Amino acid sequence: MAKLGIFTGTSPNDSSGDTLSQGAIKINSNFDEIYNAIGDGTNITNSLSYINVSGLSTFTNGPVLIGSGSSTGTASQRLQVTGGAYVSGSVGIGSRTPTSTLDVIGTVKATAFVGDGSLLTGITGGSGGSQGLQGLQGSQGSQGIQGLQGNQGTQGSQGTQGTQGRQGTQGRQGTQGVQGLQGTEGTQGTQGIQGIQGLQGIQGTQGIQGTQGIQGTQGIQGTQGIQGIQGTSVVLSRNTITRTTSILTSGGSENITFDGFKSYLLLKIQTSDASWITLYTDSTSRTSDSSRNELTDPLPGSGVIAETITTGAAIQLITPGTLGYNNDNPVTTNIYAKVVNKSVSSTAITVTLTLVQMES
Repeated sequence: MAKLGIFTGTSPNDSSGDTLSQGAIKINSNFDEIYNAIGDGTNITNSLSYINVSGLSTFTNGPVLIGSGSSTGTASQRLQVTGGAYVSGSVGIGSRTPTSTLDVIGTVKATAFVGDGSLLTGITGGSGGSQGLQGLQGSQGSQGIQGLQGNQGTQGSQGTQGTQGRQGTQGRQGTQGVQGLQGTEGTQGTQGIQGIQGLQGIQGTQGIQGTQGIQGTQGIQGTQGIQGIQGTSVVLSRNTITRTTSILTSGGSENITFDGFKSYLLLKIQTSDASWITLYTDSTSRTSDSSRNELTDPLPGSGVIAETITTGAAIQLITPGTLGYNNDNPVTTNIYAKVVNKSVSSTAITVTLTLVQMES
C-alpha cells in the first residue's frame, strides 16, 4: 500500500481538508502496514534503531531479505542476501569484536577452499593412514583440501636386500725384493791320506783251494780338514730423502728429482697434502707418461716404478717393498718423480721417500 497522507485543506479552517475521522483512518492504515511489515500486526517483534539497505524488498516477522522478494533459506536464518555483498570492515560470526576481515568463533564447514594455503597457520590435519608395503603403490586417493597436511604414515617394511656385487679383480703382485748378498764360501779342508792296503793272502796249490789269506789291517783314516772361514755379513739400513715443490694450484703438477741411489728398495711414500705421486727410472719415461690420467694403469715396461694417490697428509706403505733403479746412461743416483696437487687450494707439496740402498 502507498503511504496515506492527511489532506489539511488549502487554507486554515476552510473546511476543505480531511475530517478528523478520515485523518485517523489514514494514520491507522499507515501504522497497520508498518506493524505488519516489522511485526505480527499487533506488536513490533524486531527491534531496529536504524535501517538503510538499498534493494530491501521485505521486512516481515522473520528473516531480512535483501536482493529478492522471496525467501531462499529457512525462517531461522534471520538475514538472507540474494546476489553479491560488500563489507568494507571486519565481519564477526559469533564474535562481537572481530579482529580480522572474517572472525569466526565456531566451526567452518565448506565443500571447497581455493588458494595455495601458504598463509594458513594453527591447522592440524587428520592422522594419515598406514603406509602400504614398500614397492606396491596404492591408487591415488581423493585430493584433500589444499594446505591441510595429514600426519606422516607409518613407514613400510624394508625391501629385500639386493644381491652382492661381484668381487673386483685382484691387483697385480708387486716385484719380489732383491735377495741379500751371500757370504764368501770358506776354503775346503785337505782330504786325509788313504790307509795302506793289507797284503794279499798266498794262493794255495791248484786243485786244493788254499785257506783264505788273512785280511790286512785297515789303513789309518786321515785327519779331517780345517773348516773354512765364514763369509762376512752385510747389514743394510733405511734412508729417507725429501723434496718440496713450488706452490701448485689445485690440479697443477711439477717434475722433481731426488738425490738417491743407483738402485734401491722402496718402503714408504709420505705426502704433506692430497696429491698423486709417480716415480720413474729416467726423465724420458716421465715425459712419455705425462698425458696419462690417474684412472689409467701404466703399461709394463713404461718406466714407472711406483705411484700413489693420497687424500691429505698421509704415509703410503709399499707392500711388498718395490725394487727401483736409475736407468740413465751412464747410471746416476737420480730418482725422477712427478707431483700433482689433489687438494682444493694452492699449496706446496712435500714428498718424503723411505728406502734401502741396494747398490753402491
